[in-house]
Amino acid sequence: MRIRSIRLHPYAAIQDKTFSFENGLNILLGPNEAGKSTLFQAVVHGLLTSTSKTARQLEDEMGNFFPVGGGDIIRLKILLELEEGSQVHIQKTWKKGNREGSASIRLPDGTEITNEEDVQKQIFELLPVSPATMRTILLSNQSGLQETLKQMKQEEQVRNELGAVLRKSVMETGGISVDRFRKIVDDKFENYFKKWNRGQQYPENNRGIQNPYKVGLGKVVEAFYRKEKSKIDYESALEFEQRLDGLNKEIGWLTEQLQEKKQDHEKLSPLKSGIQRRQNKEYKLKEIGQELESIREINKQWPLLDQRLESIATQIKELEQHINQYQQELQQVQKQQELRMLKERIQNLEDLKKKAGEMKREVEEATQVTEEQITDLRNFNVHMDRLEARVEAAKLRISVEGKVDTEFDWQEVSKENSETISLNKGDEKKRTATGGFTLETNELKISVFSGDGDIEQTVQELEEKGESFSRKLKEAGAQDLQEAESMERLYRDKLFHLEQAENQFREGLGDDDLEMLKQKLEEYKPDKEVRDSIKISEDLAEATSRRDGLEKEKLEKEGQLAEWKNKYDNHDKVAEALGDLLVQYRDLNKEVEVLPDLPKEFESAESFLNYMDQLDQEISELKEKISENKEGRARLEGQASDTSSEELNAQKQEAEAEFERINREAEILARVQEKTEELLNSLDVDTFKGVKDSFLKWLSIVSGKRFKTVRMEQDMPEAFVTNNKQELTFQLLSHGTKGSVALAWRFALCDHLMDKRLGVVVLDDPLVDMDPDRRNQAVDGIYEFSKKHQVLVMTCHPEHAKEMEQGYEVKFG
Repeated sequence: MRIRSIRLHPYAAIQDKTFSFENGLNILLGPNEAGKSTLFQAVVHGLLTSTSKTARQLEDEMGNFFPVGGGDIIRLKILLELEEGSQVHIQKTWKKGNREGSASIRLPDGTEITNEEDVQKQIFELLPVSPATMRTILLSNQSGLQETLKQMKQEEQVRNELGAVLRKSVMETGGISVDRFRKIVDDKFENYFKKWNRGQQYPENNRGIQNPYKVGLGKVVEAFYRKEKSKIDYESALEFEQRLDGLNKEIGWLTEQLQEKKQDHEKLSPLKSGIQRRQNKEYKLKEIGQELESIREINKQWPLLDQRLESIATQIKELEQHINQYQQELQQVQKQQELRMLKERIQNLEDLKKKAGEMKREVEEATQVTEEQITDLRNFNVHMDRLEARVEAAKLRISVEGKVDTEFDWQEVSKENSETISLNKGDEKKRTATGGFTLETNELKISVFSGDGDIEQTVQELEEKGESFSRKLKEAGAQDLQEAESMERLYRDKLFHLEQAENQFREGLGDDDLEMLKQKLEEYKPDKEVRDSIKISEDLAEATSRRDGLEKEKLEKEGQLAEWKNKYDNHDKVAEALGDLLVQYRDLNKEVEVLPDLPKEFESAESFLNYMDQLDQEISELKEKISENKEGRARLEGQASDTSSEELNAQKQEAEAEFERINREAEILARVQEKTEELLNSLDVDTFKGVKDSFLKWLSIVSGKRFKTVRMEQDMPEAFVTNNKQELTFQLLSHGTKGSVALAWRFALCDHLMDKRLGVVVLDDPLVDMDPDRRNQAVDGIYEFSKKHQVLVMTCHPEHAKEMEQGYEVKFG
């Protein structure tokens, strides 16, 4: 099958244009946006896309191809040429709306078909390969060229079709597709095992009957859920019957208990009234008995309480006297402590006063050198150091050598008198002069001065400063500056110590007068010797504690006595009340003796009456429980299933048997699948050798024999082995090499898929990612491939078109 022409009228931006193609290589050159991609899409949709579309489908698949300037219709016509030279005319129209499109096909014998579904079916029959393979292998845009390998792995139909073609050459299957057989086995496997975990023998993801899958279930999972549901139904029915049986037993037991309680109640109820009266009188007897005990104790304790209060009053009085005595002793101790403290204070003040006097005398006796004097001396000393440095810097060194015996006068500028110096022939005299000198002989007089000649003034100033400095040292009473500084620090320390002593004396004296304090000490007359203050404090604390304890006891006993007096007035009336209570107690005892006796099993009337109350409550509770259980039984019976647990158990066993049967069938199928794979894999040993050889042939053409061989994984290349034996996966190849490899792979597949049939292959810019060397090799491959099949190459690169100049050029524009 070849494409002879395609007319677009309109289609996207093309209003009406016809493109014609020749056998072999056809080159479609045009700039971007010139319509190459539009033409490519027109070929794809013209062959593979139905015109019967819903509005939504039409918008999704064809919406980009409606006329740019507006319009609601797309038309195209394709002229195909079959192997024997006959032609097929295809016309398709897509119109906006719901399934408004139309299609027609005119076959070589003149038959015309207009039913859209039949038209598309007829086109598919004319194609050399399936529609999926057409899209993946024969028709690919620029971005899809290098995606061929990836798409092959995802397109199961394409791989099946390739497998069927390849196997046909190595084996005969009587018209049965091996891949179809494998797919049937795989589908049956999926039909049985979908959502089932064979290893765990349980639904996937632990989705048991409590959280079952709703859709997409395999037979095993469905049988498992039926088995589990029948088990739950059986267990629910069994539980229901057990609950009903339990309720019946509970009602029977409660009824027996009620009967026993009623009999016991009927036997004891006639005694209840007499026992209640006995209880009241016994309670009254108990109260009177307790009051008798209390009044007997009061009668006994009253005179003793009076005596105790008298004793307490006496003891408190004695203790008060002792407390006063101890307090006076503590006051005397405090006075003596004050006397000692006063003596110590006066002594301390006199010591401080004496120390201050001594410090004052030391200050008065010390030579006073002020801080101002020291500053003045320091300034003089610094000035003198500077002058001495200037004088020292002005020193001159002289050497005089005698040529003949002679003498000369020598005088330094800093000295008043000159010196006569004799010098023999050959002798040398050396002198040092400060500031300058004069050397005079009979023949000449030489005067030499340092600097500007003002050294005499500097020396004079130094002498004056030295005299002033000595005078100031004398005034300070010091030999030198260091001694003067020491004298100043000593005088300052003595002043500081004097000030400290005077401050301490003033602080210690405060607002008092020392003479007044001495007078106060003389006036104090000490009392007689007292005991130790600690012993006095201990005696005082003990006496106070005893007194407080007696006071508390006195209050308590006075309160008790007041309470008795308030109730009985006096002791004599207590005895009268005691007699009255004894009479009441005897009378009540007589009344109790004539009342009904307690049954032997009860210790008291109270325990009997408590038992009767408990019996009444238990009878009421039993009646209520029986009523509740009967209501529950009635509700439960209303929920009874029409199927008994025995019948449900039989259904459960049937579901379990069915699950086991289906599971066995599934496992048998799994083994069949395993054996099928083993068999097909053994058959596939040489199946894909042909495509590998073809791939290596084309790869050698388009890559310049760079690769030595290819490692295949059945029908897909996994790695490429270079001449230096380096193994590279497709992802590790350079971008340009990937394009060459994808081109070779496509040609190899076409060799086998189309075999002896004519076909068309559309390539969109196949050279765009290749360098010049790779392009030349790829062009060789395209030429070679176009000798057998029609090839449509679309490009926007004139240099690429020039490299393929032997091809038929299809004009744009």
